[in-house]
Amino acid sequence: MKRLLTVITWMLVAMAAHAQFYAGGSLGVTTLSTKQDGTSHTNATYIIAPEIGFRFNRILSAGVSGGVQYTVIGGGDDIAVYDLSPYLRTTFAHVSRVHFFTDVAFSYQRTHSGAYDTSVNGWALSLNPGLLVDLSKHVQLMGRASLFQYAQSGKDEYKVKQTGFSIPTALAIGVFYHF
Repeated sequence: MKRLLTVITWMLVAMAAHAQFYAGGSLGVTTLSTKQDGTSHTNATYIIAPEIGFRFNRILSAGVSGGVQYTVIGGGDDIAVYDLSPYLRTTFAHVSRVHFFTDVAFSYQRTHSGAYDTSVNGWALSLNPGLLVDLSKHVQLMGRASLFQYAQSGKDEYKVKQTGFSIPTALAIGVFYHF
């Protein structure tokens, strides 16, 4: 038993010796135009999502992303979504300066509607493939899409469940700095 604990301790020390912290995030703007009964509506969504993480080795990372998504609908019914998403990332391929990865993320979301002054809680589980491009020794450019997402939000009698599978349901582009 003592040998097993010693081996596990040395493995953790070896992993920590190659570990690396990173910080960064992404900014985004999306627009959605809809036409109903001859009337067109365009909604704009602004996204800011800072992110920090810990890289255990070339294959495994863990981190947390948070942020705000603000959708301008008009008529005072703007919607703000506050999000906190811990994730586990595995990098499955390295080609020169490009690294392909997949995140599995669990998200807690709080949605606030301006016109009705209501807030609801929700959660989501998602699978997010992406890539990292080394710009320098410490800076990486990131692109990530949401391939699959299961989400649930709302109060008991008004609960909404959503399942989505498409390429992409959301696209994020960001920059990371490795310490």
